Amino acid sequence: RLIEAEGAGITGGEPTLVMERVCRYIRILKENFGREFDIHLYTNSVGIDLNGLKRLDSAGLDEIRFHTWKEEDWEKIRLAVDFNFRVGAEMPAIPGRAYERKLIKLARFLDSIGAYFLNLNELEFSDGNRLELLSRGYHVRSNSGVAVSGSKEAARRVLSYIERETGILGYFCSADVKELQVLNRWRRRAKNVAKPYQCVTDQGTLLFGVIRGDSNQLLEVKGILEEQGYPLEFNEDELLVPADLVLEMQAILASRGLTADIVEIAPLDLNFEISRNPVVKRRG
Repeated sequence: RLIEAEGAGITGGEPTLVMERVCRYIRILKENFGREFDIHLYTNSVGIDLNGLKRLDSAGLDEIRFHTWKEEDWEKIRLAVDFNFRVGAEMPAIPGRAYERKLIKLARFLDSIGAYFLNLNELEFSDGNRLELLSRGYHVRSNSGVAVSGSKEAARRVLSYIERETGILGYFCSADVKELQVLNRWRRRAKNVAKPYQCVTDQGTLLFGVIRGDSNQLLEVKGILEEQGYPLEFNEDELLVPADLVLEMQAILASRGLTADIVEIAPLDLNFEISRNPVVKRRG
C-alpha cells in the first residue's frame, strides 16, 4: 500500500522449496488487495513438480518465471503450461555467442510448448559477482555504473530472433529501467510515509532538520515553533523540524548553544540514513 503497488513478485533464494509458505502469502495478498493484484513467482525449477504447480494455481498465482540454463530442467516449464497462470522464462542477457545461442534455443522451446514470454535482463555487476565477471573479461558499459558492456546488444539480437521466428513475447529490462523502477517506488513510498516536517526530494528520499542540545533550550524552541504552527516532532534530546527552518534559524540556534543538522533518509522502515550535513555546530 505504501508504494501503491499493483502487484508483487516472489523470489528468493528458491521460493518453491517453501511451497506452503509461498501459497499462504499468495492467498493473503489476494485477500487483502483483491483478485486483480498481480503476483508473479521466480524459480530456478528445483522445487517444481505437478503437485507444487497445482498448489500455486489453487492459491491464485498469476505468473511463473523460470530461470535456468539447464535444458533438462526445461521440461518443468512444459508441466507449467497446463495451468491457469502465465508461463515464461526470465534470463540475463550474457554477452557471447554461446549464451545467445542458448537463449535462442530456450525461446524456440518456449514457443513449441505454448509458453507466453521470455524476459531478458541486462547483466549487471554487483558486489557478489563482480570478481567473477571481471575474471571472464566482462567490463562495465561506458555510460553506466553497473551494466555489463555488450549485454544490451546481445539482448537485441535475441529479441530480434524472437520477434521474427517465434510467437512468444520478448521483453528487455535495462539496468537504467531497473534504477528508474526503484526510484519510482521510493517516490511513491516517500509520499505516503513522509511526516509533516519531512520534505520528499526528487530522488524519493526524505529531508528534514535535527536540532540537538540542552533539553530546556530545546523545549523553549519547541514552544516557539508550535505557537507559529510549524510541524515538528520532539524526541527527548532532539527536535525534528523542516530542513529549511533549520537554515532560517541558524543564528538563533547558535545563540542558544544548540546544534543542527540537515538529514536525508531513505523512505524505508529502518530509516536508513543517506547523509547528514551539519548546519549549526557546537561552539568551542
